[in-house]
Amino acid sequence: MLASSFVAFVALAVMTATFFFVRRNRVLQLVPAGHAAGATPHRLTPSEVKAIPVVEYEGAEEGEEGAELCTICLDDFAKGDQLRRLPCRHHFHVTCIDEWLGRRSMCPVCKHDLSRARREG
Repeated sequence: MLASSFVAFVALAVMTATFFFVRRNRVLQLVPAGHAAGATPHRLTPSEVKAIPVVEYEGAEEGEEGAELCTICLDDFAKGDQLRRLPCRHHFHVTCIDEWLGRRSMCPVCKHDLSRARREG
């Protein structure tokens, strides 16, 4: 009985360690070069942020289910809200995305690197 409990415990420990090892490696593969833990993230300057277009939210398109929301603050967009439209076509409240881009240059949804696009184009 004791031996079978020990074998089950060891098997569970090996499975758990394998799960976390595989998960860690997958996460590390998804992190773009230069954005690894400890690396200083790229930021946009205030003038670069201001150059990103602002649009007024006019409401959900006819036939769309539910309201769109800002994935930074998680609030629904309201008619008349000022939204910044990133080159990747994601929209955010101006105040939310301006603060975000002052800390990191990637879209919070798709991780599109705005600083790389700026350097290349």
